[in-house]
Amino acid sequence: NLDLHWSDCGQWVNEGGKLGQHDMPDERSIDFWRDAATRYQNQPNVIFGLYNEPHDVSFAVWRDGGMAADKPVRWNPSQAKVNYEAVGMQKLYDTVRATGATNLVTVSGLDWGYDLSGVLQGYEIKGSNLIYETHPYPNKPPNWDKNFGDASLKYPVYAGEWGFGRRDTNGLEYAQNLMQYAKQHELHWTAWDLHTTAGPALIKNWQYEPTIFGQFVKEQLAALAAARGSNE
Repeated sequence: NLDLHWSDCGQWVNEGGKLGQHDMPDERSIDFWRDAATRYQNQPNVIFGLYNEPHDVSFAVWRDGGMAADKPVRWNPSQAKVNYEAVGMQKLYDTVRATGATNLVTVSGLDWGYDLSGVLQGYEIKGSNLIYETHPYPNKPPNWDKNFGDASLKYPVYAGEWGFGRRDTNGLEYAQNLMQYAKQHELHWTAWDLHTTAGPALIKNWQYEPTIFGQFVKEQLAALAAARGSNE
């Protein structure tokens, strides 16, 4: 999955741009997708994730673009807000397709990729061969139906990220409930992530010793593989 994770508020860094995980993609993001889609358009195994985790804008801006007042991330030395023209998901999708690329495109919802409720309120992306992406985590509002389950009844949806903390044993209950919900709604998923420090971590060390979360995911994948084998 090739995804655009960061943007720079409409300016290249050497022009004063603020590179980071901002609210929304910007005009430079169009340049990125024009180049990336052209480069990988003949590789159907490459999936395009338009923007990792949009947040803090309306669904109108999410889809169609508009002004964004970016809240500075906590690790940014300058805590001043940055105002810039955000580019919507529809424009990025259209940019990809204008290159001739037919690759599968994923579109993350708002609230850091979690909330897809807007696609049922008239803000769906026009096009084909696209899938909506949600990032459910234990700290998110627990209404899965509203945030992505209802959308999955009409549109293809998958959980592009999910997980729980390495010392959070209560997260096992959350994970079990989420996996049951995903099964009921026929959702595919990707656990986040295979790293020792960026969390929620699947592994404790680079000998790949699993965390509690990692062991749970390993068991889920083994069960899915066994069930697939028994059906063949």
